[in-house]
Amino acid sequence: MLSIAKTLFGSLLVAGCLSCAAQAQGLSEPTLDAAHAAEIDARVLSIGHPRDEAIASFTERLVAGLETPRERLYAIYRWVARYIDYDVESYLSGRLMGAGGADNTFRSGRSVCNGYADLLVEMGKAAGLRIEKVEGHAKGFGPGLTTASLQDKENHAWNAVELDGRWYLLDVTWDSGGVDAATRAFVKRSGEPIYFLAQPDLFVTTHYPSAAQWQLLPQPLSFEHFLGRTKLRPDLRRWGVDPSAHVDEHIVSADDMYAFDFGASALRLQATLMQGSQVVSGNWSFQIRTPEGGSRLLLAAPTPSEYRATIFSSPDPQATQLEPVLDYTVQFAHAGRFPYGFPQAYSGYYAQKVELASPLDGRLRAGEPVRFKLRLPDAEKVTVFQGNNIISELTPVDGYYTAEVCLPEGQVDVAVILKGGTQYAGILSYQVAGAGR
Repeated sequence: MLSIAKTLFGSLLVAGCLSCAAQAQGLSEPTLDAAHAAEIDARVLSIGHPRDEAIASFTERLVAGLETPRERLYAIYRWVARYIDYDVESYLSGRLMGAGGADNTFRSGRSVCNGYADLLVEMGKAAGLRIEKVEGHAKGFGPGLTTASLQDKENHAWNAVELDGRWYLLDVTWDSGGVDAATRAFVKRSGEPIYFLAQPDLFVTTHYPSAAQWQLLPQPLSFEHFLGRTKLRPDLRRWGVDPSAHVDEHIVSADDMYAFDFGASALRLQATLMQGSQVVSGNWSFQIRTPEGGSRLLLAAPTPSEYRATIFSSPDPQATQLEPVLDYTVQFAHAGRFPYGFPQAYSGYYAQKVELASPLDGRLRAGEPVRFKLRLPDAEKVTVFQGNNIISELTPVDGYYTAEVCLPEGQVDVAVILKGGTQYAGILSYQVAGAGR
């Protein structure tokens, strides 16, 4: 079984400063080459957090020898993200008066979004950078925000920076980490920054500044349009996910299945459904990746209703830990075609880009003929098993492996031997129910 990462950054604070959404994709341009970024990251790690030093003198030490504004900005950004923790206690209690400010944030090592943004401004000054604090509205994972829920007051702060006469957008709070929805504990992010110098047209899907100038767009987006757009994250294209065909946050499906098309190079994808705060149990999503590179994510539901669909992904097709990257509200007008969801897919299914034509139902009827049909060019043999017993070997016909099979009650698996191999690898699993079940 695939394990989806339990920490949904920002899911606890849906309307709050730590909304860590599936977000605006793509960086505006390459920031630093990997080797140089690694050198600066090592510098950040080694310098530590001397809380008693003045912000200005510490910043000067941090950026000493870094020649370009982009290098100095990266060092400051990475330092703040690493050494400042989100002040969950202050946020949840509503006692925010002492939770911000650059000096307090630096000394305590804790803050809400305002303190993160203030500290970035002050450290930027010391490093000879022009950084502005931007305030506005942000939306993250969880129930959809409405105009009424956001109109009253701003709920987030981030930054803009000027480099070589051009303005860029940053959110060091979201790159610092997120809140575990179950424990309400702050969890640090690791890996490359996601919200560093993000493209404005993508950043605005999750960050809506109160001053329209900070959208950095030639034609500002309306607030209503902001609320209606789905939430994107900046590195989706690097992962091979193109959401341009599904930009609206709310989807109405006239059928009992909805198909997401995220581009030919989309890698590992899976979705979970929620109603209210409850996850709907079962396999309600299924990814089909053709040998030619096409990819679709199928979504179904147990009953006609509205669901929250969170899509998870990873650059690694065989990953066992996926990260949330997209969030939709899907209204199903019908249900019943897949009353028990889709089959369970093993890691080998995703590694080999199997195109499954049928059956797509995760639960089958015992004693009734079932047409198996799938395409896997690298397969030498495709077999249906129950335990160690062979039920049927599929026959190659016109590029597909196919057979009509009557199945016994219980679990059955589809396994393959790849060309040049000798061992079976499981790719799919079905539950077969007796008559009347």
